[in-house]
Amino acid sequence: MKKRIILFVLVIVSCFMLFSEENVEGKIINKIILKGLKKAKKKDVLATMMTKEQMPLDMVLIEQDYQNLIALDSFDEIEISTNEAYDETTKMPLPGMIDLVFEFFEKSTVQKIIFEGNNNIAYGFLIGDVTIKRGDFLKKSAIINDINILKDKYRKKGFTYVDITYKINQTDELKAKNQVDLVFVINEGVETYVSEIIINGNDKYSDFTLKSKMKTKERKFLGLQKGIFVESDFYQDIEDIKKYYRDQGFYFVDILEPEITKFEIEEEGKKREITRIKIQIKEGKQYKFGGLIIEGNKIFSSDDLTYNLKLRKDNIFNYSKFQEDKFTIQKKYNDYGYVQTVIEEEPIVDNENSTISFKFKITESKRSYIEAVYFKGNTKTKNYVLYRAVSTEAGQIFDYSKLVSSVYGLMNLGFFTKAEPDVQQGSAPGLLKITYLLEEQSTAEIRFGLQITTNKWPPEVTLFGELTEKNFLGRELVVSGKVDLSLYKQGFTFSIDDPWFFNYPWSLGASAKFYHEWEQKVLKTLSGKDWEKYRADSNSSGTPSEDDLRTYFNDKYANNDESNPNYIGANGPGSWANMGIHYINFEMAARTGYRFLKYFSVSGDLSVTPIYAFLPTDANGKTFVNMNDIYYNSYRDMLKNNSGWSVKSRISTTFAINTTYQRINPYEGIRFSFTNSYTFGHYDSVGLSSKFTVYWKILDMYFNDWAFKQVLVFNTGASFIFPGFRNLGGVLNGSDTAGKGPILQSSDYLTVDGFFVGRGWGNSIGATSFEGRLTNKKGFARFDFSLEYRIPIHEKYIWVAAFVDMVNLVEGPTRKVPFVLDGNVGDSSGTVINKIDDSFSWMWWNQNRSQLDSDGNLLSKGNDWYNKDMTNWWGVENWYGSVGVGLQLTLPQLPLSFYVVKRFKINQYSGFEWVHNSPGTANLDFVLSIVGYYF
Repeated sequence: MKKRIILFVLVIVSCFMLFSEENVEGKIINKIILKGLKKAKKKDVLATMMTKEQMPLDMVLIEQDYQNLIALDSFDEIEISTNEAYDETTKMPLPGMIDLVFEFFEKSTVQKIIFEGNNNIAYGFLIGDVTIKRGDFLKKSAIINDINILKDKYRKKGFTYVDITYKINQTDELKAKNQVDLVFVINEGVETYVSEIIINGNDKYSDFTLKSKMKTKERKFLGLQKGIFVESDFYQDIEDIKKYYRDQGFYFVDILEPEITKFEIEEEGKKREITRIKIQIKEGKQYKFGGLIIEGNKIFSSDDLTYNLKLRKDNIFNYSKFQEDKFTIQKKYNDYGYVQTVIEEEPIVDNENSTISFKFKITESKRSYIEAVYFKGNTKTKNYVLYRAVSTEAGQIFDYSKLVSSVYGLMNLGFFTKAEPDVQQGSAPGLLKITYLLEEQSTAEIRFGLQITTNKWPPEVTLFGELTEKNFLGRELVVSGKVDLSLYKQGFTFSIDDPWFFNYPWSLGASAKFYHEWEQKVLKTLSGKDWEKYRADSNSSGTPSEDDLRTYFNDKYANNDESNPNYIGANGPGSWANMGIHYINFEMAARTGYRFLKYFSVSGDLSVTPIYAFLPTDANGKTFVNMNDIYYNSYRDMLKNNSGWSVKSRISTTFAINTTYQRINPYEGIRFSFTNSYTFGHYDSVGLSSKFTVYWKILDMYFNDWAFKQVLVFNTGASFIFPGFRNLGGVLNGSDTAGKGPILQSSDYLTVDGFFVGRGWGNSIGATSFEGRLTNKKGFARFDFSLEYRIPIHEKYIWVAAFVDMVNLVEGPTRKVPFVLDGNVGDSSGTVINKIDDSFSWMWWNQNRSQLDSDGNLLSKGNDWYNKDMTNWWGVENWYGSVGVGLQLTLPQLPLSFYVVKRFKINQYSGFEWVHNSPGTANLDFVLSIVGYYF
């Protein structure tokens, strides 16, 4: 048995009768079957319907579902019917149950959008404004909306008399595909412009001053100032002029109805219409503010209400400040729940003394309470995710500040393009219903890009692809996977995080990484042959120290690492593949955290990473490098004693404070974090790191629809590495660890990346000189700060930034010990030189030297046994600075930063010095980074 009922809005009563005849109302819905869906998405249809499976069939809900589905404007017709329900296994009827069938007849889709008659505006400039896209359903409401958008565009181009209609073209071929061509038929009309604006009666302010307040301009400068006349903009200009006068104390200013005269002329063979405008102003008298009188206020005292108002007595009256003060008083009532309080204003004019006062008559209301909180438009995101993002709850006293905070909370999720509150009267006086109107956006981010590093040869070009879903299953779960592919590193990362575990502000996450990494530049122990090479290359008989020799080789073989004697395996052209050490890493990590008191959080991480290290080999399995040639003891011991195997485990904790309202692109507030970590296993170190950032909004202005905001950002940070418990004694990797300092993997040292810390001092594109570079430096302490001035061109997508960066990377003290180049110590045939011993470099605070006055007298004694040529760790000569300007793209799919940077140093003797790079780049550095970047 099957009975089909076709539902139409005008025959809904018949529908009730037919359903009742079949006696299906009240039966349990076994399945909801959707037929005919091709373009429309099943999830959108189900999200719109209130009827669900396993519910009793309710005719009222069926009617509402029909209305809601038709309101989607995607269907010409919907047929609803019921079938008997059968068990899928036994194929037997299910008593008291039915299957509910919805059959959809979709609207035609748009195959092509065509413009006819657009002689003055090209297709490309029109199609970008049209909201209907190819493949969309043909919706009349959307067409009418787009016609209005196109008309508005034409009017803003000076075509006041434009007329636009539309027509639908459908061939037999398109009809078979249920597609149409949408044609916008445009009659542009004549072009119009303003030839002259005449202002009379303006004794106080000049024509130039008043015209600068107007969007409507005269045509000037050979047509560069087009003089477009848009009627709505012009009458807003009149209001803006009134506002300007009122803000200068002319409260009773009046502007008569403007005279607008139009003439037809012929220019360049085309008919045009010119407009001449006359504006007559009656300025009136200028007033000072005489004060504020408040009546009817019983809940708050007058002092409470007037505290911190902007408009002061005896100052020139400013109407805008007066309105802001009125809003401040209204907001105070709203914040305490008295939202129905009414404030009436009454001016009191004293023409004799040229003052104007105001009386506020306040009719106070009872407190309003929140009856219910709803969300509309969240087809994917679960309601419980939204409830925890807002500060408003049922039963609370209504608080306007919490309403604003809730909007920020919803937008900070990153799931919506719009979140607007709609406050309505509840079921009884004093009760309010809040509905947040939401527009969801895609929460999946697909990133592809490259990152270029120029301090290696061959250059490191890293291709990466990353897929992140920030709202997995609509539960705010963050799932991501990333693949990196370059000559020096290949691998993938997978992670999952739940920021609200068990619906508490408790985060829980895990990740797994597997990658191969090639550390190409590993220091080699220098031998007598290297000094001989220096003598041969430089035609010098001198014997430099080891430090000077390494510097010489780095300068000579910049961008030619395969010939640099400083590195293992570097035996000349073609040997770059034989250099360095390879690592295979598999990291497993878990993390958790807790947020409390709105601004504070604590978190912890634990990671375990088995690592296999090996040297490059030839076809016979023989290594190109003798292990004894490796400079660092930890590297040699790992390869010799553990067959290359090691385990690096790390545990860390972080305390953080964040008072910014916006997670991305904040305008004000602070961010602070302090992290400590302990690395153990086959490694041993303690790390400390802190970061402090202040955002200060120094300007917030609007020009037409463009937000002109300026933000000053101050950032400072400090990081340190110390030895762990093994420094107290013990054996690791076959060596005694007592007093030997931290045991580190190469990637554990502190560095300067040149992208976010010390911009321009790390890896730079376009730079051809390594003068003063920090690329090859690794330290045990790092101090940095920056001052950045940001201006958004488009708040969500692109910013301009100018900055000053300073960074101090402390490599730590080194001492020179005797080393015999070609004989034994004391042997007159040998040459004794100074060899660097950096085993105590981790004690970075000992990097200081004796200070002498101008006469050579000792002011303070340093560490004599250390290298006398070293700088003081705190000294100005150890700081590296840069200034620059650039663009920051904040698109999640393309987070790119591009800076033009000029580097500088401060010499303790000669003062400020620019760092020279290459005349071909005007001694500038070009820093490009494509990375995951939120600032």
